[in-house]
Amino acid sequence: MKVFENAESLTNAKLRRVAITLEIWEQEPDLRCDTTYNVIFARLFNLSYVDFLKYAVKHYNATIINGKYPYLVFTDSKDCDAIVKELNKRWDLIEKYRRTNKEVN
Repeated sequence: MKVFENAESLTNAKLRRVAITLEIWEQEPDLRCDTTYNVIFARLFNLSYVDFLKYAVKHYNATIINGKYPYLVFTDSKDCDAIVKELNKRWDLIEKYRRTNKEVN
């Protein structure tokens, strides 16, 4: 299942961002929060959120937008696609692990 997708930035149509798909949003109500879900990205990389932001800038050419909750945007859709692909791959590994352990218990 595709969990993350390349989406248009909410503030600038020329920028891209990583978003959670509507499908997973509806299937996983525990993901909903009052702040930001972007911390999920950091956890999938086993990094603190600050370290993840730095990592994404260095390896995926992201730009950090500062605010109450800093977040990433991408000027090149291909960079956003690359991180989306990696995030979905890591999510799939966790889901596989959860299913395997569920069957064992």
